[in-house]
Amino acid sequence: MKLVTSNQIAEIDRKAIEEFDIPSTLLMENAGRKMAEHMGHLSGKNIVVISGRGKNGGDGFVVARLAILQNAQTVNVIIPDGKDMAPDTSEMKRRYVEVGGNVINVVEINEEIKTVYNNADIIVDALFGTGLSREPSG
Repeated sequence: MKLVTSNQIAEIDRKAIEEFDIPSTLLMENAGRKMAEHMGHLSGKNIVVISGRGKNGGDGFVVARLAILQNAQTVNVIIPDGKDMAPDTSEMKRRYVEVGGNVINVVEINEEIKTVYNNADIIVDALFGTGLSREPSG
């Protein structure tokens, strides 16, 4: 296994998009598909994806969409406030909602969120990716 820094992976993504003409949504689709494959058989499972507004959040929407298509019992994507998503992430959200996905916009933790968490068989963290350049907060 090779490890790369966040700057190196950003450069790899840039080259894939600009030099090899691979659409960024295809990169996102591939990342989410690989994650879903590693999660195993999802039929009948309760899945929660915590999605950020950036590209890692888009990967999470792909995972959630594929879970629905694999007949997961319930799939919920939780977005902290849901504002100002990256364009590719908005597209993946649209595709997820198109197959019947449920999005919960969260400003603060409440009983609904606690119930969703407590009933989850699998929780996917798609909140922050390699582009995070600040301390997590909130």
